[in-house]
Amino acid sequence: MKILESIKGTKLVDLGYEDYYFKAENIHVRLYNKSIYIRNLDNAMKKGKIVNTTVIYLDKTNNFRTDLINYLFDKEISFDKFCIDICNNIIPSDLVDRFNWYCKDDKSFKVFSPFVKYKSIDKLPKNPTLAFIRKILLSDKLVSCECDTILTDDYYFDYISNFGKGKICPMEFAKELIEEPTGWHVGQFKKINDNLYEVDVVCYSFKFNKVVFSI
Repeated sequence: MKILESIKGTKLVDLGYEDYYFKAENIHVRLYNKSIYIRNLDNAMKKGKIVNTTVIYLDKTNNFRTDLINYLFDKEISFDKFCIDICNNIIPSDLVDRFNWYCKDDKSFKVFSPFVKYKSIDKLPKNPTLAFIRKILLSDKLVSCECDTILTDDYYFDYISNFGKGKICPMEFAKELIEEPTGWHVGQFKKINDNLYEVDVVCYSFKFNKVVFSI
């Protein structure tokens, strides 16, 4: 995950296969081997809203990135302007001549944005919930976020990778809990001292994370 101030000047050739978030334009871009997702984040993580995502793809291609770069070159349009236009529902009429594409509407509460800030958290809820953990991960109350254990079907790999133990990115974890919450559940709060708590956040029975926060 990369969070950048603006998409201006960004070139498609420089993108890796990961999530890019652009603050000034409130845009999310994700490049894959055979497709690209371009998303307007204006409604992300809001209740009762819809987030529009445009997916451009090719089923048969040896290099989707090069195909799209050539298309933009032929049209004499920069990648940043192309993405901004897409998010403003300005779709080039000839896009269908070179690519497959479609728009899809996602429920806003299932779309992550690193630019959404939650209100200050000043008390524990009666029951631990994923919603509370998401807020903690994106707040100044977070102290630490670590993986205790990841288990796979390959014990040797688990062993040499130290079972995945170590610090994890709070933003990445929050994104997973928002967009792929299936299987995740929250343990009971454990008080460490007067205002410090820890809680286990577990995915089924193979991924064990620990979140420490202050209230």
